[in-house]
Amino acid sequence: MIRIVLFLTGLAVVLGGATLDAANPAATIFKVAAGTFGYKFFGLLLFAAGMSSVIGSTFTSISFLDYTSRKNENTDHNRHYKMAITIGFIAFATLIFCFVGQPATVLVVVGAINGFILPTALGILLVASRKTKIMGAGYHHPAWLTWTGWLVVIFMAYAGINTVLNLL
Repeated sequence: MIRIVLFLTGLAVVLGGATLDAANPAATIFKVAAGTFGYKFFGLLLFAAGMSSVIGSTFTSISFLDYTSRKNENTDHNRHYKMAITIGFIAFATLIFCFVGQPATVLVVVGAINGFILPTALGILLVASRKTKIMGAGYHHPAWLTWTGWLVVIFMAYAGINTVLNLL
């Protein structure tokens, strides 16, 4: 709902004839719509979005790591290890922002990296879905899902390659 409201606000400002600042068009929309308060509110929104992205990506990345064994799952050592990895990940993201800056460029580069990770992961899942040793003898993955999945892999790999070529 919030995205829809933000989109409609931006559309109303643009259709109203406002000229957007090329350096920061999103902030201009908020400034035109609500003055100085809107501009400051946009900064707060951007901060909240950045924090939720860092926290969300940290949780996702850390959850992929296998840092516990079944017998020691709830030990203090593993909890401290998780906390250290989480803090390290957030510190790493902060250092990248401090030294690289340019959040839009960082997002494009990370998107380009994601453009290779996602088709690779989907390809691995598609191969695994056909292995009875992995899925069990009772599971049969529909052929149409496999073929459409491979089409998505090809498209995503093509888009990732194009993104990297455009960055260069």
